[in-house]
Amino acid sequence: MPKLTQNQKRWQSIIEDCQQSGLIQSQYFRQHRINVYRFYSWKNQLKKKLAPSQTEK
Repeated sequence: MPKLTQNQKRWQSIIEDCQQSGLIQSQYFRQHRINVYRFYSWKNQLKKKLAPSQTEK
């Protein structure tokens, strides 16, 4: 598993919290004052970083 920076760990935690919150995303973003574009940007970056690479298969 790749090492994550503090910022990446923070956003990973936010993404997981959003998924487990039981709220629809727009409600979660509003309550936590999260920019929707920034959320999805981090989500995509982390997805790419944490996905197993093709060479590992």
